[in-house]
Amino acid sequence: MAQNADSVTVRTGETVSGVTVTITEGAASLRGFVAAPKGQRLPQPAFVYLFPPKKRTAATLFRYFEARVHDDGSFSIDNIAPGEYLVVALKPQNDAPGTSAIAIQQNSTLRNAVMHEAEKLKQKLSFKPCERMDNYDLTFAGATNP
Repeated sequence: MAQNADSVTVRTGETVSGVTVTITEGAASLRGFVAAPKGQRLPQPAFVYLFPPKKRTAATLFRYFEARVHDDGSFSIDNIAPGEYLVVALKPQNDAPGTSAIAIQQNSTLRNAVMHEAEKLKQKLSFKPCERMDNYDLTFAGATNP
């Protein structure tokens, strides 16, 4: 069993004790479209990243979200905890590790590169409990530079 301050990874056949799972209401969702820069096509793979802007909550990995941008530019992120987030659309510099839905939670190099790009843009979103944000338009920011 692997663990850190925010998560526990349980492998098939393992038994874990002393873990409390809390399920609450109030998750938000974000759906929208990513536009390519004028005169260009949206590169693939491209991802939308959503994470907390404050340093004190930056270590809370379950507040990091990642969604692959579909060929039509659409994306969707569900189960977002209420609060404030930075949002950015990027192409991971290194395609291989950045293709899973939880890469930003597991890869600190990717996380730091995405945070650096998003902090430059300062595009913030705030979610209230149960809020559904649809048709959100986001402009593609470029590639990460780890």
